[in-house]
Amino acid sequence: MNSRHAWLLVLAAAAAAATSGCDSVEREQAAFTEKLLADAGFRRVPENETLAGLPPREIVARSQGGKKVYLYSDIENCRCVYLGSPEAYSRYQGWMEGGEIARAMTWNDY
Repeated sequence: MNSRHAWLLVLAAAAAAATSGCDSVEREQAAFTEKLLADAGFRRVPENETLAGLPPREIVARSQGGKKVYLYSDIENCRCVYLGSPEAYSRYQGWMEGGEIARAMTWNDY
């Protein structure tokens, strides 16, 4: 193997390591978000076909049975959806806007 091929191999390995590191960070962030959602009152439900098509790891408002609900889908980790009421969403938003997240980042139980 010449030095050019060796260098390309090193670059490819570094890129793969960086990508897997990003995936790990994203999974940890999703787990943390899911813990906060659960603490705010969101229920974890298995994902099914009726909830397919939700954007991953985003909170989306929908109408369900004439009532507003909030959904957070994580098909990559838990393969589930967190379903919350307006009150649960308001609680979560209050934590996000009130700086609770920065304090909560010291939690070790997520």
